[in-house]
Amino acid sequence: MNPSGEDPFSVPRRGRRIGISDLCAVESRVSALDGLDQMLGSGGLKEAAEAELSFVTELIAHAVYDSATGTRLHGLAAVAADLSGWIAYDCGDTAASAAHYRMALAAAGSSGSPELQAYVTGAIADWYCDEGHPRAALDLLETIDMDQWSGRLNERTAAFLQGSSAFAHALLGQTAACERDLEMAQLTLLQDSGVEGTFLNSWFTQSRLELWSGQALLSLDRPRQALRHYEVLDTGAYPVAENPRAAALHLTRAAMSQLRLGELEAAVACAGRAQELLEGVESARTSAFMASLRCALAGYQDVRAVREFLNPPR
Repeated sequence: MNPSGEDPFSVPRRGRRIGISDLCAVESRVSALDGLDQMLGSGGLKEAAEAELSFVTELIAHAVYDSATGTRLHGLAAVAADLSGWIAYDCGDTAASAAHYRMALAAAGSSGSPELQAYVTGAIADWYCDEGHPRAALDLLETIDMDQWSGRLNERTAAFLQGSSAFAHALLGQTAACERDLEMAQLTLLQDSGVEGTFLNSWFTQSRLELWSGQALLSLDRPRQALRHYEVLDTGAYPVAENPRAAALHLTRAAMSQLRLGELEAAVACAGRAQELLEGVESARTSAFMASLRCALAGYQDVRAVREFLNPPR
């Protein structure tokens, strides 16, 4: 929402008339930006994403449209704001990310779509966890009544919410609750019809849940168990080539797991793979993870493999 507290998605003013075909064109552009972000990272995309969001909000404020188009337009605003929030966060702009996510939640509420409301709620909960506020994440997730919304949510979105809850519990050291939510997410994805509720949730598959499980277990200081889940990066089940940034991020976590177990050469091998994947990818968030890993490895430069990784020949 804007600083004045007014809803930015209010009754439109009079202007040019738009219809569903116009929205389809904008949706295609937003979806294309999402694809570029997954492949290349957020670098250079922040202004483009914010321009799309601004264009949609201008349509809401000034265009003329019927009820059906208006509902879909508010949904598109939620999608564009969510994407802008994620891209800003991946660029390292936390303040802009928070503002975009607030707008996404407001727009999702105006869209009347339980699917969008749930997805955006999960995205913000995930953001809270990344920012070190797992209790705030759980408080937000509790606003979604899963029993009331049963049958109204796409399986991937429902599993995403359960996975977000699991990670928040892991950060709080609540092992039983974390394991419960991960099991629920697994069961939910087993019922996945394959029909996406929104392109935003297309990434939350069985293999991605495996990676999230590894992340949660690492947070619970169970690196050996975490590594079993990170094996999905080697089996071909997870599309590494199509998601280099995400794969690199989880490889750094796998390397940290191996480091905790004293498996230094394996940790270096994972770190090397992550570094290769990041070539051509611009992501401040993932680069920060890699820098933290390199810092952790720096204490083991008496090991040749570590030394050669940190100080490669020129």
